Amino acid sequence: YCLVMLEDVIHLRKSKPVLVAAGIIWSMIGFYYTQNGMSHEAEAAFRHNLLEYAELFFFLLVAMTYINTLTSLNVFQALRAWLLSKGMGFKSLFWATGILTFFLSPLADNLTSALLMSTVAFAVSDGNKKFIVPAFVNIVVAANAGGAWSPFGDITTLMVWTAGKVHTLDFLYLVLPSIVNWLIPAFIMSLFIPKGKPDAKEEVMAMKPGAKRTMLCFILTIATGVSFHQFLHLPPFMGMMCGLGYLMF
Repeated sequence: YCLVMLEDVIHLRKSKPVLVAAGIIWSMIGFYYTQNGMSHEAEAAFRHNLLEYAELFFFLLVAMTYINTLTSLNVFQALRAWLLSKGMGFKSLFWATGILTFFLSPLADNLTSALLMSTVAFAVSDGNKKFIVPAFVNIVVAANAGGAWSPFGDITTLMVWTAGKVHTLDFLYLVLPSIVNWLIPAFIMSLFIPKGKPDAKEEVMAMKPGAKRTMLCFILTIATGVSFHQFLHLPPFMGMMCGLGYLMF
């Protein structure tokens, strides 16, 4: 964990010490079980954990593939250009980026949404630090609040959903609390947003051919994943992998 926290200092990817730690932990478990004549139980436990990990891995693999594809098709760059072209003031941009993040997070997970929208906010900030700092905080809060009311919004919601602990429609009960948890901090921060607006910039950025089709396929992929879980009682990652086939076609 110390090496994970020091990633930015020592420039060692956190996955490397975690893999070593996993090997050490499982070797200790295997040694204990073997010494007590229960080697098969250790293997069964490992395979059970591996299956849970694989389900999350394949699910997130599909989601991130779609996000990267949409990025390469200039979808988010076009969004940034659209915001710039509207000539919005700093307060309007503050609310616009927050709202977009809140509704993007349930589809694209909170971390990805925060990173994408922070890039957009920074691009439209015109270098104004009094806008950038609260706008970034607002985006992070909106991403976490928005991700709470969707199975796809966060790794935690995804885990409880794929494990069958919470049904798909039950997440909708969290919509109102999520809105409140974002709106109250956002309103307080909006009082400190500077007046005025960034210098107008004429940036033309059109989406590449196939962008709209990819967005449609992403929506259909999520619907397929939910359907596999909700109606067919199959692992949702299988539906997502099927949706990855839509993108390949």
